Amino acid sequence: MGPHEALILGGLTGTGTTATSVDVVNLATGTALPVGSLAFPTHDAGATALGRHALVFGGGQSASLATVQAFPLSAATARGANRAPSVSQVVGKLPELRSDDEAVTIGRTAYVIGGYDGGAPDPAVLATSNGRTFTTVAPLAVPVRYAAVATLGNLIYVFGGQAVTGPLAGQAVDDIQVVDPARHTVTIVGHLSQAVEAAAAFDLGGHLYIAGGDTAPGIPLPTTVTGTPTAKTATGAVSVATVWQFDPQTTATTVVGQLPVAVSNAGVAVSGTSAWLIGGETNGIVVADIQRVSLGNG
Repeated sequence: MGPHEALILGGLTGTGTTATSVDVVNLATGTALPVGSLAFPTHDAGATALGRHALVFGGGQSASLATVQAFPLSAATARGANRAPSVSQVVGKLPELRSDDEAVTIGRTAYVIGGYDGGAPDPAVLATSNGRTFTTVAPLAVPVRYAAVATLGNLIYVFGGQAVTGPLAGQAVDDIQVVDPARHTVTIVGHLSQAVEAAAAFDLGGHLYIAGGDTAPGIPLPTTVTGTPTAKTATGAVSVATVWQFDPQTTATTVVGQLPVAVSNAGVAVSGTSAWLIGGETNGIVVADIQRVSLGNG
């Protein structure tokens, strides 16, 4: 793929259908080129590149899945009328059903974080080098689904998410958890200034950012770029446009900007000094916007 392209695997369409399509999206123009399909349609799945493949962990249709699918990255670069579409291969299964999870890669290992089986949370942070065999790194200190997850160095940062059980079940939380795979530990290191779920997290230039997400009902909402308070819809989803920077040394979060469109559940792609938020939902409504977050004039 080119430097400003992203691979989109499955997802939920505006009509509520779980997609099988795999597309390469030109981030500058918003145009999508079909390059293949998933063997099993899925949305709310964790996905990350590992070696020569993109791995898709679990997700859901009408129920949570345990399937691990591998899609060849080479298919995203093979263009032309004579190119045959690629189909993902089922390479393994998660130890349990899991959807609303996230996945990241450090070195030659992929990690699966957060999610639930349709009823109960799955706190185990899983590690795999092939999508077939898994080991448990450690359990999350606060089991959540819809967390924002990013890596910095050899650590995994887990921002917010939605509690599945306990007094905050169904609501966003503000916990910041750090997974240390080498030490097999998960530690709560701080708290977001606002509880959010389904936000996006990413590393730009060695700094961590959290963007957008849905906030819990009853929490004071930020205003939009135009100064209008963020609206809550009948579905209960309340999307925000805030962009925060997180300082691992002080564990403080600072508001550094606003997205043009408040969004949650967006896909994230990073290239150079920019991150793109792709699609997602605004107050529970699926949107097709591509938004760019840049460092300086990058």
